[in-house]
Amino acid sequence: MPGRPVSLSALFAALTGFVLFAGCRPPSAEELGGSTVSHLESAGDSQLVTWTCTGDPCPWGTPLTGHALVWPAPAGALDARLGYVVSGGIYLPAERAAGATIVLASGNAAAYAGLPGDIAHHMLGTIDPGRPFLITDLAAGEVVSVQADSVFAYSLTLVDPGSTPAPVPASAPPAPPASDPPAPPAGDPPAPPPAAAPAVGSAAVIWTCTGNPCPWGQLLSGAAIAWPAAAHPLTQRLGYSVSAGIYLPAVNANGVTVSIENGVAGVYAGLPGDPSHRLIATIAPGQSYQIADLAAGEVVSVQGDAPFSYRVTAPGTSDPGTGPSGPPDPGPTDPGNPPPADPPVDPGTGTDPVDPGPPVAMDAVPAFWRCNNQDCNGEPWTGAVINWPSTVAYQNNSRAGEFGRSVFSASGEPLYPYMGSWANGCEVTATAGTVLVIEWLRGGDVWRETLMKPGDTHVIRLVSPEDGAMIESDDAGDIFSVSLRNCTPRPLP
Repeated sequence: MPGRPVSLSALFAALTGFVLFAGCRPPSAEELGGSTVSHLESAGDSQLVTWTCTGDPCPWGTPLTGHALVWPAPAGALDARLGYVVSGGIYLPAERAAGATIVLASGNAAAYAGLPGDIAHHMLGTIDPGRPFLITDLAAGEVVSVQADSVFAYSLTLVDPGSTPAPVPASAPPAPPASDPPAPPAGDPPAPPPAAAPAVGSAAVIWTCTGNPCPWGQLLSGAAIAWPAAAHPLTQRLGYSVSAGIYLPAVNANGVTVSIENGVAGVYAGLPGDPSHRLIATIAPGQSYQIADLAAGEVVSVQGDAPFSYRVTAPGTSDPGTGPSGPPDPGPTDPGNPPPADPPVDPGTGTDPVDPGPPVAMDAVPAFWRCNNQDCNGEPWTGAVINWPSTVAYQNNSRAGEFGRSVFSASGEPLYPYMGSWANGCEVTATAGTVLVIEWLRGGDVWRETLMKPGDTHVIRLVSPEDGAMIESDDAGDIFSVSLRNCTPRPLP
């Protein structure tokens, strides 16, 4: 999500406090006993910043706005990401963000982290008023942002990355114990429990048709666990080559425990040649599931409608290990399976457990469906549609006879309202007028309709063999507006 244009001078004018060591000057090394400990403090309100597209790929459209914490200028935050220039420095590099503490005085927010080039950033956690939030567990090269749907007030402490703990003065030796300490127990002391590995993000995987039967189209993508190569996962299924090993054979999968930290994921199992794999578990945030009772020859995959973060524990161990990760990228569930119900939102926040990018506002345009074949000579159908670039959506409906139509504007320019399979997972919120969402198999005569009034939200869930969607007006044909999230157009096959 994005935030409010603000100059650096305006930022510092808005800060209620900005001090080193919470005073008007830094203490000397002598005052700290030779320590180099230092920190930077600030406080104020979030800013409504603007994302402006100045390059590529700009996946969320332009311009965009949203509330965010604009980091103090001395912290060296970034103001560019994925082709956008942001009106404030909201992306703080990991080496400066690690150890930072944020306290909200009002409102709610969430902290996100990821590489600058990732399409979506994973959520570090939600921040509630009065509860200090410590930023930890960052990977090298990541950046951190704090964002929200509305304004929030905060105080912030950044730790100097070059600081060291103050030494204990030599003149103050520790006091001797009041009595002799108890004798240590015989034998070796117990080994400490292994540290849990940090959760990692699901991988963005792509199914590419390289053989037969390819029942779900030529190209599709999704979020899944990419299992370690040492576990010998499969990358082939039903004519598709998958960009990562997501299908783990039963011999290596039985006994594995999967824990979900953010997002929601489904566990699917079946034979590699089965047209559909059965859903054996749905794992919500904070839950774990141990894979068991798989039949010989079956494979298991863990997939989600949206990115998720997870831990994997090998059989017979208590040390959670993790598979390799990739940049999170919204996508479908296991192809050929009915998609699960909408994932739960993060408790208490009302926001998705991952950062799906800022909301994108789009207005419909008047549309005319004109005959495009010799068997059709009827009058144009009229209405309004959300129009997409020609590289990511279709102009015609691929239907036959009288129903074969191509879409044009009032001035005769081609329009491209028919979304590809990338529409799966798009969250559509009606903001003005009446909106009709169509989910269908391209060229077919049967589809599903969802009628929406302002304030209604619908997540597009394509059910096999559906491969497309359209956002249009109802029969009245009035102009409407929508807000889209988690909706990243991709080139058509």
